[in-house]
Amino acid sequence: MFKVGGSNWLSKDEQREAIEAMIGCGIIKWDNGRNLPLKSGGKTDVYINLRDMRSKPKLIGYLAGLYANPIRRLRVDRLVEVPEAVSPLAGHISALSGIPLVTVREEAKPGRVVKGKLIGDLKRGDRVVIIDDVVTDGASKIAPLVELRSAGAEVAAIVVMVDRQQGWRKKLDEAGFGDIEVWAAMTLHDVRRHLIEKN
Repeated sequence: MFKVGGSNWLSKDEQREAIEAMIGCGIIKWDNGRNLPLKSGGKTDVYINLRDMRSKPKLIGYLAGLYANPIRRLRVDRLVEVPEAVSPLAGHISALSGIPLVTVREEAKPGRVVKGKLIGDLKRGDRVVIIDDVVTDGASKIAPLVELRSAGAEVAAIVVMVDRQQGWRKKLDEAGFGDIEVWAAMTLHDVRRHLIEKN
């Protein structure tokens, strides 16, 4: 099952398998009391922390294989990673798909050989896909989108594992990126439903 601009590039069975793999590796945390802290200062019952896959090479290989499928369908010239959440996956996805990788840093590094925010070859007119772990309200995607637009790249989509369904469409629209779609393997509701059914 795959919907353009939709939230299902994994079927329900594939979602269950991915959720189980992430739970098994401690990547998904679940707390009925909604006491898991978020970066925004709020609390949640479900926390997906793909950053912790760094110590789990089998999970990296598995997830990279999942990401590679929708990325191939987008027919892009470059993958774009925004460190740090998917950094362990990015090179692996690039190797699997044969698509070169570009990194967009949060800040330029003055005084270094590679000074700018973009690392890797990016040509004006390149069609790119941003890969990340989750999307919440979309705020963290704005700076990379601005940088890529300034470089003359065409962003085909943002591909994530989980859409936390917290208003990313509104944020992207307000920032002038209303044409950008988020392709998610699953929603937070899908993860939550599986956890409830399991317990």
